[in-house]
This record gives sequence, C-alpha cells and structure tokens, in this order.
Amino acid sequence: MSASALLLWLSARRQGTWAQFKAAVEELHAPDEGEANEAVAAVEEEPDIVPLYQQLRWNLERLAHTEFEAEEGEIRWRIVPPTLAMSRTDEEGWWEGLLCGARSPKLLDRVERAAHGLVELRTEESPGAPRAYRVYGEQVAVRSFATDVGLGVQVDAPLAVLSGLPPIDDRVMRRAQEVPMGSEWRVQRFSIESLRWQDSTREAALEAREDLFRFRLPYRLSCFYCTRRRSFAIPTQIGKYLLLRKSRRRMLQYDESVRTLTVPAICRPPALIERALVLHSGCLPRFASEASTLTYTRIPPAAASLVARLLCQEV
Repeated sequence: MSASALLLWLSARRQGTWAQFKAAVEELHAPDEGEANEAVAAVEEEPDIVPLYQQLRWNLERLAHTEFEAEEGEIRWRIVPPTLAMSRTDEEGWWEGLLCGARSPKLLDRVERAAHGLVELRTEESPGAPRAYRVYGEQVAVRSFATDVGLGVQVDAPLAVLSGLPPIDDRVMRRAQEVPMGSEWRVQRFSIESLRWQDSTREAALEAREDLFRFRLPYRLSCFYCTRRRSFAIPTQIGKYLLLRKSRRRMLQYDESVRTLTVPAICRPPALIERALVLHSGCLPRFASEASTLTYTRIPPAAASLVARLLCQEV
C-alpha cells in the first residue's frame, strides 16, 4: 500500500485510535520507503527504533494531512478537513495552492476537472508521502478553484504556522520534571561537537551544567534539558537547538539563489517549523545520504529568516 492509498483509507474513516492506525499500516502492508527510512535513520542513528508506522505518521503530519493528539492517555488521530494551503510564488501576483487533508477519488476527480482552464495543476511523487497536488494561478483564480472543488482555504499557510510559534528558548517549550530512575533506562547525552548521541549516566544528567539527555526504554523515549541540577522535559529537536544556541554553532545553510534551506539530518527542525517549510513545496525534504543532510526547497528569504529567529540561528 502506498502512502496515497493510506491517506485515502484514513480519509474514509476520518478519525481513530493509534492502535487502528498501526494496524492499518501493518495489515495493508505499506512498503518500506528506502529514502524516507534513510533520513529517519540519520536523525535517530538507530533505524530499528523507528518503525514504518511512526515514519508515516510523521510524514502525514509534516504535510498537514493528519493530526495526532493524546486524549485521556491514548493517542488518537484525525484527518484534517480538505484544505487548500495557499502561499505566494516568486512570480508577482501568482499564488500556489497545496491540497492538504482528507481526499477521496471523487474529490480528486473534482480537482482535475475544476483546474482545467482556470489554474495550472501539477502533481508530484516523493518517497514516503502521498501524491502532492498543487495548483498555480492568480489569487482570485486559486480561490475560485477552491470554491468549485469545495475546499477550505488557508492564505499564506506557511507564514500562518510560523507566526504562531514561540522561539525555542521560550520557557513554554519545556517543563520542570525529574529525570527517570532505574537501571533499565539507557541514558545518552547529545554532543554538540560530534552531533551524535553518546552513552552517559543518570548521575551525569544530575550534575550537568547545561546538556541534553535522552532516557530510553524499548518503546519509550524521554528527553531532558539538564542545567545546574535542574531538569526539564523537552521535545528532542527543540532541545538540540536550545543546546546549539549556547555554542553559537550555525546549523542552517540558506541558498537564496535557488531558495533552499539545508540542515544536518540529525538537526531536523521541530515538527511545526518543519511543517511550515514543507508547505512551501508540498514535498518532504530531500535527503543526501553522503552528507547526511536534509534540504527544503522553494523557501522564500523571509521564511528562512523567520525560521532562523525561531531556532535562535543565523542564515
């Protein structure tokens, strides 16, 4: 089963439990997407800890097709209503619309029929992701297309996502919490020199002046920012950039001439920032295995600058 078929399956059911999502991926035998797996392996360094259903979950969230949330201790998913995420193009007066959320064969048929003579329709395939549908035209034409198809509209979607986010050093991004106890946990420290996780101990976390640690069980991972005998639970990628801020190490490489933003794969941006980057192109980032980097395409200078500010980086 391709990622496109999985999205059709999810769209037909609208919402469900994490167990149902996993069962759908396993029962329908979704193929192993080689390039997508390589990218995950580069981030996690141990690909066996990231099963295929988790990779597909992340990709669907990055592309704004689904949302996964914890409700009463259980992870549930819901499909996003069919929406056209609009953004400006390089050509003055022209806009792009990316199809996000629920889709069905009937809706895709309406997309193709409504686009004829009104906007330019392009489709694109990328590993580990559903087929991308993008339309191009003047703003009035793109809005008219959305109305004809029956889609919701989000104008300047990438900017809307980024504008609502706090920078990674904002205190709301972490919460005070003690590190776990017990010999069953594997403890690792993130090295900003090598950009790798290195084996460590709970005692080292307690004594750290300012470091990032992760505590792992076979099916559970918790990340902590430890400083001066205090520890804070924090999302892993936010923790990495918070630590990198201290060293003033530059991770973002922006090429304005081709509008690409490149980062080391292990320093992949936090989830919502990455969603905004992906919405600019409608495709997942390109993974370069030799350099172990991720490249996001069609990123305007203003978006690159805003992402850098949120990550406490420079471009």
